Amino acid sequence: MTASVRTDHITDDDMNNRVGQAKAYALMVLKPTPRYFAAGSRPIVWEHGRRNMALQAAGIMPIVCPVGDDEIAGIGIFNTDPDEA
Repeated sequence: MTASVRTDHITDDDMNNRVGQAKAYALMVLKPTPRYFAAGSRPIVWEHGRRNMALQAAGIMPIVCPVGDDEIAGIGIFNTDPDEA
């Protein structure tokens, strides 16, 4: 369900100020390959998850979202620009 949210209290000045303070982030979308589903891949996936948790704990990738379907394995947002990520 999407909530109805008023926008009339957000002025153009508010928007310009906020846009001027925008920071660069990098979005990562992990897509599974056929090897992801292969026998014996679970330990590798497990350690990849450990690395993601370490990146999150260090504040480098503050948002980590496992997805777990056949199309997308996970999403992460790095607290930096794409080149540095």
